[in-house]
Amino acid sequence: MLKKMVLALCLLLLPCLLLTACGGDGAATSGGGATEAKTAAATKERTTAETDAATEPATAAATEERTNAETNAATEPVTAAATEKRTSAETEAATEPATAAATDPATDPVTERETEPATTDDGICTVTFSIDGNETSFEVPRGETPVCPAELLAFETATNYCKVTGWDKEIVPAEADVTYTATVARYGLTVYDVRFNLKAGIINVPTHEGETPTPPAGYETDLSKVDKIGTFARWNPELVAPTAENMEGKKVVVYTPVYTYATRYYDVTFVVKGTEYPVKVAGNKIPVCPVDPAEAEEGVNKYLGWDKDLVAATEDAVYTAWYGNTSMTSITPAKDGAKGVLTMTYDDGHYETAVWVNEKNKQYGLRGSCMLVVGRLTSSSAADWERVFADGTLEPQCHSMSHTSDTVEGTQATYRNEVVNSKTKLEEYFPGRDIICYATPYCAVRDFSYKANADGSADTSQKIYDGGSEKLIEENYFVNRNGPSGLQSLDPTLDAEKGGWYNVYVQWFYNKTSQTDAIRCAWIDDAVRNKGWLIILAHRIVDDPGDDEYRLKKSNAETFFRYAAPYIESGDLWAASFGDATKYIRERQNTTVARRIENGVVYVDLKLGTTTGDGKTLDPNVFDYPLTVKVRVPSSWKSARYEMNGETVKTPVFTDDAGQKCALMNVTPSAGVTVTVPLLKDE
Repeated sequence: MLKKMVLALCLLLLPCLLLTACGGDGAATSGGGATEAKTAAATKERTTAETDAATEPATAAATEERTNAETNAATEPVTAAATEKRTSAETEAATEPATAAATDPATDPVTERETEPATTDDGICTVTFSIDGNETSFEVPRGETPVCPAELLAFETATNYCKVTGWDKEIVPAEADVTYTATVARYGLTVYDVRFNLKAGIINVPTHEGETPTPPAGYETDLSKVDKIGTFARWNPELVAPTAENMEGKKVVVYTPVYTYATRYYDVTFVVKGTEYPVKVAGNKIPVCPVDPAEAEEGVNKYLGWDKDLVAATEDAVYTAWYGNTSMTSITPAKDGAKGVLTMTYDDGHYETAVWVNEKNKQYGLRGSCMLVVGRLTSSSAADWERVFADGTLEPQCHSMSHTSDTVEGTQATYRNEVVNSKTKLEEYFPGRDIICYATPYCAVRDFSYKANADGSADTSQKIYDGGSEKLIEENYFVNRNGPSGLQSLDPTLDAEKGGWYNVYVQWFYNKTSQTDAIRCAWIDDAVRNKGWLIILAHRIVDDPGDDEYRLKKSNAETFFRYAAPYIESGDLWAASFGDATKYIRERQNTTVARRIENGVVYVDLKLGTTTGDGKTLDPNVFDYPLTVKVRVPSSWKSARYEMNGETVKTPVFTDDAGQKCALMNVTPSAGVTVTVPLLKDE
């Protein structure tokens, strides 16, 4: 009977427990913590009531069991079996709807999410390179083109040098896992020194036995000639894979390209008043404009040439016709419109004189040049000189290598050392400084040289008229101070005659009773009055010169400096170094300047030629000293302004000797190119 009671109780409790389990899952899914608590309480209350109801009949049954023991005993096995069968059926029935509810996607979103199919696409593809049976895999982002590592493309085995020469399919951006299988070529292990003799030089390409050499890039066309263009034709000798048989024991082979040549042409365009005229020009030929630019002249603006010098074609180029009025502009003979120029030169490299002069230059506004004997310099002494030059009042120029008698008459080798090698060495001592002036020792040059003996000495019995030292000076410098006394013109002639660029006039500082302070100061008056270039030749300046005629007393030199100062301050006298004065005058002699007016703006066009009248090239990196341009302006202007080297410059308007309103501009030239500077009215 006790078994019946327990079994009945279990049957009553089982549905409640199943419902509680199902309800709990639902609450956790849809209702949250509060709903779960209420469900649990309700289930507990219902279970308690059902338990009480089941207990009462169970008690009565216990009493009845005691009075009917035999009957119950007979029927108990059947009842138990039936009860067990019913309990099993009820359990299945109760469990089935709960399980269905728990797994119904419509009522359980958690289950629905958990049963969605998982994805493994992370945007990464596996790319495999199969080389000679060995596979190497890499992960490559989708869309990226895989690259086989260079170290895998060539390898050695015990018997061969192996090299990847291609793949079974084109290597493309990765979209899926893929395998590329290499084509592998096999060569011998012997390496030959294969060389290609190209215009850029010899290039070595180590090549294995049986491997066809790969020429380096750049051999296809020969552009080394400006007038011809070469197209590759073949290799000499024929390009073959090196083998023991064809190399015949050699380890080195040199290949030289052979070209076929044709005329090389360049595209040159002429622009005339905005219209372009393109022409093809053979290399090394002077281009010719197909129209006459002079026919496009308008009014006072005349055709003045092209914006840059016409040169033989060596590259594509554009030339623009230049028009302007040259009658309205000019370059003043000296900087800033000064009437005369004063240049101080100090010979032989007396350092103590330079130090003293440098301080006086600062005091009186003077400038000068130290004519150095290069062979007397050392790296240490040059550094001392550079500290003096850094103040900007003095500069280095050349006074030969040794200042010996051999510089007057000697062999060609002697002249070259004294004139040319000295310049090179001086530029090494003072990098960045322009060495363009020479001062002949003993004021003597020769147009011949002596034949050299076996030991290098001069055979004075045999003259060779090869131009001597005179020719070398003219080839390597732009001016030579040779010593004739007098006032130099501001327009030196293009020769070695007195007053020419290679024999300029000078005035000597002498320690003589016949040369007084008054005489020396009168040279300054003369330079201003006659608009000339006063070049002073001085040696040592000391406290006590004694009887040495080449030494000047400091007090006498300072008297001269003091007398020049007011002229310099007023602008009537330009104090210039030998180099600066030479640059300015050389540039002025080779420059064309013009004016034009467009929309109320005055344009000044200035073009410095690249070659002087005596055939010397004006290097734009050297000849870039500002030129003073005098330009006529409208009569209503009182002041003007212009831009130069990134700065705004204001310049006053003045009335010149002809009664015209003018302004001065300092324009930096560029050899071979027209420089245009707008001049505006300064309100």
